[in-house]
Amino acid sequence: MNIAIDPGKVKTLPILGGFTIDETMVTSAIVMGIMVLFALIVRIFVIPRFKEKPGGFQLLLEMFVTGMDGMARSNLGDKLGITMAPYAATIGGFIVMSGIIELFGLRAPCADINMTAALALMSFVLINYFAIRGGVKKALHHFKPYAISPIILITDFAVPISLACRLFGNMLAGLVVMELIYNVIPVVVPAALSLYFNLFHALLQAFIFMTLTMSFIRERTE
Repeated sequence: MNIAIDPGKVKTLPILGGFTIDETMVTSAIVMGIMVLFALIVRIFVIPRFKEKPGGFQLLLEMFVTGMDGMARSNLGDKLGITMAPYAATIGGFIVMSGIIELFGLRAPCADINMTAALALMSFVLINYFAIRGGVKKALHHFKPYAISPIILITDFAVPISLACRLFGNMLAGLVVMELIYNVIPVVVPAALSLYFNLFHALLQAFIFMTLTMSFIRERTE
């Protein structure tokens, strides 16, 4: 059994000095394509047919939206929560789909440190954006006492590193465990455990990533 930490190369294009397309780029494009297609189908064919008394898929969709909205509002308050809910739902959905796609024999995009670093940087930008939007003076208050502001700054830059490494480590660990199971245990057991490592595990990591992001935003905006 051979499990590489870096994603495998798919193709090298003769542009920009040899641009390499790897597995993460391909699987990320697939995941984003599925999410965009799903959103378009829901918007064009499902939402116009919504009924006053929800049932079936409409009920599940409303429960998801209500749950994400409630989660964001409980962490950030009504005003900021309603703004962050769509972002949290999108990132969470991407992480979950990143795990589900492993069921089809593809490597999870979030098992690549480059992908988790990109997600962490987006969250880091939002954390500082909302901090500055609340007022420059209030944002600078975060660095008091100014004598130890360099230490506080280092701590701030550790946030995206922590977010990226936590998600990467857990998703890669799930990949490694499943590969070990596939190699030493009969077919039925891996199929059952896939529901945990590729679905529940991904849901858990998505929840942790969203919660940490909102916690850091709340800390900077209080």
